[in-house]
Amino acid sequence: MIDPRDYPLNGIDEAFRWIMAPCVVSTLLVDRLAAHFEHYTGHDLNIRRYYRQFDY
Repeated sequence: MIDPRDYPLNGIDEAFRWIMAPCVVSTLLVDRLAAHFEHYTGHDLNIRRYYRQFDY
């Protein structure tokens, strides 16, 4: 479970944390999914693939 309260948002007033909470959670989930995708496909996500740039 990801709880946005576990992550400090320095400079963000408590009254506005609820607005930023989805951004925090989605960023964490995207990073986790990217790491899983990288492991599952064996493709390093730091290497770009460009569609139709090379003959396959």
